[in-house]
Amino acid sequence: MEDTAPPMAPKPRRRKLPLWLRIALSIVVAAFVLVGVAVGLRFWITSDSGRAFIVSQIDGRKLGPLGSIRIQGLKGDPLEAASIADIALVDDDGVWLRAKDARIEWTPETLFAGQLEIQKINIRTVDVLRQPKVTAQPEQGSGPDIGLSLDEVSVDDLHFAPAIIGSDAHYKIAGGIARRRDASGFARLMLSPVLGPDDRADIVAEWSPVGSLTGTATVVGPADGLIATLVQAPESKAVAFEGRVTGTLAQFTGGATLRFADEQVAAFDITRDAASASVTADVVAAKWPLLDLLAERAGETVKLTGQATLTNFQQAPTAIRITAPAGVIDLSTAINFETWAVTQPLQLATTDLDLAMVAPPMEGKVDANGDLRLVGIGDFSWKGNVVANRIAWPSGGAARIATPITVAKDGLVISWNAPSAIIDSGRVDALKDLRPARYNAAVRGDYNMRTQNVELYTATLRGAPGDVSARGSYSVRDGRMSFSGTARVARLSDVAPLGGSARSLWSVTQAGKNAPIRITADAQGRDVTSSTAALQQLAGREPRVKLAAVVRNGRFVVESGTITGAGVRANMTGRVADNGAINARAVGSLTRTLDLGGATFGAMDFTADITGNTNSPVVALRLADGAFSGGGVVITGLGGEVDARLGEAIAGDFSIRGAYGPRPFLASGRLQGGEGDFRVVNLVASLGDLRLNAPRIAISDGVVSASFDASGPLAGIAGLERGTLTAKGNLAIGEEMNIDVTGQLANLRAAGMRLDLVTFNADAAGNTATLKARAKGVITAPVELAFSTTATRDEASWSGQATLDGTIDQLPISTSRPALWAYAPEGWNLDAQLSAFRGTLDAKLTSAAEDASADVRLANVSLRGLSRVARVTPINGDVTGQLTFTNSGGAATGDIKLNIANANPVGVTTDPVSLAVMGQLRGNIFNASATGEGQGFKLAASSRQELLIGDGFDISVSPTAPLQAQLDLTGRAE
Repeated sequence: MEDTAPPMAPKPRRRKLPLWLRIALSIVVAAFVLVGVAVGLRFWITSDSGRAFIVSQIDGRKLGPLGSIRIQGLKGDPLEAASIADIALVDDDGVWLRAKDARIEWTPETLFAGQLEIQKINIRTVDVLRQPKVTAQPEQGSGPDIGLSLDEVSVDDLHFAPAIIGSDAHYKIAGGIARRRDASGFARLMLSPVLGPDDRADIVAEWSPVGSLTGTATVVGPADGLIATLVQAPESKAVAFEGRVTGTLAQFTGGATLRFADEQVAAFDITRDAASASVTADVVAAKWPLLDLLAERAGETVKLTGQATLTNFQQAPTAIRITAPAGVIDLSTAINFETWAVTQPLQLATTDLDLAMVAPPMEGKVDANGDLRLVGIGDFSWKGNVVANRIAWPSGGAARIATPITVAKDGLVISWNAPSAIIDSGRVDALKDLRPARYNAAVRGDYNMRTQNVELYTATLRGAPGDVSARGSYSVRDGRMSFSGTARVARLSDVAPLGGSARSLWSVTQAGKNAPIRITADAQGRDVTSSTAALQQLAGREPRVKLAAVVRNGRFVVESGTITGAGVRANMTGRVADNGAINARAVGSLTRTLDLGGATFGAMDFTADITGNTNSPVVALRLADGAFSGGGVVITGLGGEVDARLGEAIAGDFSIRGAYGPRPFLASGRLQGGEGDFRVVNLVASLGDLRLNAPRIAISDGVVSASFDASGPLAGIAGLERGTLTAKGNLAIGEEMNIDVTGQLANLRAAGMRLDLVTFNADAAGNTATLKARAKGVITAPVELAFSTTATRDEASWSGQATLDGTIDQLPISTSRPALWAYAPEGWNLDAQLSAFRGTLDAKLTSAAEDASADVRLANVSLRGLSRVARVTPINGDVTGQLTFTNSGGAATGDIKLNIANANPVGVTTDPVSLAVMGQLRGNIFNASATGEGQGFKLAASSRQELLIGDGFDISVSPTAPLQAQLDLTGRAE
């Protein structure tokens, strides 16, 4: 029988745990794990590694604007009572505050109830080593809703180094603060001295759950203490601050005062009720060094008032007014006092803002209004209108300036745009001839606070006198600048003794603060004219000037350029280095003869070498191949040298030479000068044997002074055949005059003229002068005359009286009354009456700019006397008549009427001649006629002549128009 294995018994089935049991077991296991972790963490925190971890999370953290915190030596249980051996606050320059042995005791379990409870914070010593570098921080959101209770905080020794307040000071601080969840709380702080200045502070505030509020503050300190240093009190004055507040959180009043010694410098009051709140502050800024800049710009006292309507905390209208001697500033807006956010644009307005105080050296009053919008953190945009009245600045001013303007700050960029400013009666004081005018201006630019760069995108100024445009940039940090633009002068007469207009391109650059300012300009004149003959001849109609110049230490130096005119051509090449060294040369010439009205300068070449530096340039000037003629003297081969060092002092020599026929002309001397002073010393000049010596000629503070003597023969000079001159004098001419000059001319001989003696004497004192002269000799007829005139000066104008007395060919001649005369830059006039040749001559002449007038009348003037003077056959008879003339800007009119009666050669008595002469000037045509009879003849004549009419008395015969005339003469010849 075969054995077989019994079959295997089936395995019993595993019983599954209920779901609720598995969940329960999981929770138990997790709880044991959490408990284990918590227990582990709790013991780990108190270990060295746990405390090191906490230190690593705190060390190096930023504490807002105060820098970074560094800690060392954390000991004890951080969750109950711990101590830190060393705490340091560090800014960019290193450690500025160090605290040692700090201990904190707190209850962490209360955090679960929303309350941070700190029983005690104690720091043994705190050393403030210096002032920190505080940095601005972005605005943060509101803090967590958590209660705070700090029962006690104390610093056993708060130490300030001498670098902070000037002396070694130690203080003790004690205080506490609590803000409970039931809305009650307190705050207190006490400061008392340990060693050093006796500064003390006692500040307490308490509030209850029902809203009652009380608070007091008393802070006092000596002149050399901590508090005086913090508030920047005046030297040697103690500080006292007292404040109080009472009421409820919803309705309270409060006030405070700040005193320096026995003087109150600030008072504050604040009030709040259910519907509004107000604040006022009165500050004597002039007595508070902290506010020196405010006092300088705003005035001695400043008052601030504020008002807010609180019926709607989320949209509360708020207004602030600042009143000071410099003007009034008003701000108004709406504020959400729950979030302290501005909900509407700020309305900003100023009234009578005094620029003399706010922005000297400008003067004037400014009114402004506009909207100020705050954008993000620290950015804004202000758009409004500005009106400035009676504006003045050192170089000019305006009656009124009005403009819309936008000023904005976006990040680190402040921009401005004034697109349409109107300037009324704008003026430039340096340009006396530039009449005040209206200008339109526009300016747009920005300032980058990070790069400290000012960018001017466009600036224009337009008006009747001309216009100017500019653009460029300026670096505040290193002084680099680069500007360029155009300029147009519509009326050159406004800025120079020229007429016409001019256009130019210009640029101004500077490589750095200590580098010179470099200027380039290219100017072209158009239709240029000048009332100064020499300037007109030199400039011509279209002069052009190109130059490159340097301004260094306030001195303007041309380093290169060209000047091209009708009568002059000059070219300058060279360079002014950044260190001020100069190496330049100017070469030019007069290209035409200059007619100076009685004197002329011929063509002349000149060369100037300029070396040295901008503070003291050295000039070597050479003149050659020139000519001069005037007063009958012609000097040829005119040339010479001038060598001088310029700068704060001027020193040099000059030598001029030439020839007058066979007679040499020489002049030499020394040049000296300083600030506002220029002198020619030891001037010696000679023309042949005629010599002039002037030990000193000076120009100082607007006064010209000189002493001189001259003597020598005049033969061969100005057509004289014989004669001598002797003269000497002293003079000083400025706001007042002092003149004493005497001299004589003796034995003068020239063709037909012989003057035996001419004496003259000029005296002046103050603003009154007298000139007397006598002459005796023969000028076609024997003469013996005495002349005298007095003159009174009023700035640039002169007026006076003149008399004449004597005989001509033994016939008396004299003024019937003193002649009246006046002279000014804009014109002159003469009113004289002479008794001469048994008749009278009455003349009234006036000249002003382009206008002139004359009225000359003769009455019974003897023809016999006139014929004797003229050395012709004597004629009896007399002449009576009148001449009138007016010229107004080139439109001239004139009339002549002369009557000659009883004219006969001496010895003839029958059939005398009578003659009537008539003339008329209209436009530029002069028509004349004459009729007469006698001695058996009848005369009828007429003529027509075209004239050239200039300014004033400048009238001449046209060289291109022939004289037209007709003559009828009938009678008998016996």
